[in-house]
Parts: sequence; C-alpha cells; structure tokens
Amino acid sequence: MFQMRTVFIQAKLEKNVIGDFVVEQPNRNKLCEEGQDYEIGQDIDVNANNYFVQWQVTQFGIWFLWLTWLTLSVMALVRLYRYHRIESFTASMNNERERLISQVTQNPETA
Repeated sequence: MFQMRTVFIQAKLEKNVIGDFVVEQPNRNKLCEEGQDYEIGQDIDVNANNYFVQWQVTQFGIWFLWLTWLTLSVMALVRLYRYHRIESFTASMNNERERLISQVTQNPETA
C-alpha cells in the first residue's frame, strides 16, 4: 500500500515537473498539451548518441533476468516434485514395513 502511494506521488510530481518545464519560459505555452511539438533537447545539453544502444542493453538485461527467473522457478518445481516423490516413497515403505512387522508379530508360525 505504501509503495502504491509512493509511485502515485512520484508520478504526480514528475507530471508537474515536466509540465512546468514545457510551460515555462522561453516556450510560453499555456498548457502541457501545447508543448507536444516542442523539442526538449534543443535548449538543454543532453547527449543522446548512445540512447538506442543503452536501450537495447537494458532490454537484453530485462529479458535475461526474466529467463533466469523462469529457469530458477522451473528448477525449484522439479526439485519440489522430486522431494515429494522421495518423501512419498519413504512414507509408503515405512507403512509397508510396519504392516509386515505387525503381520509377523500376529502370526509367528507363518514366518
């Protein structure tokens, strides 16, 4: 709940900051929507030469992180299945052993 409030407040602040940037001097727009055609990079010193390379590296990292998470999840499920199978086998062997011991103690002459 706290995180949702924090994200909402950040989004609200960012909208106000970006809106103020577009509306303030020298652009002189009255509304944020009027600043859509304004190129933000012309008045500020931003080097965007490697933007697409950085975006591709980020995208690769996100995909790699997702694949790693998926692999770990599948391996955890396989491990859980194997543990359950071994535990089930051990429990059934203990039940069978107890049944055989009780059968031998009830009928000692058949053993």
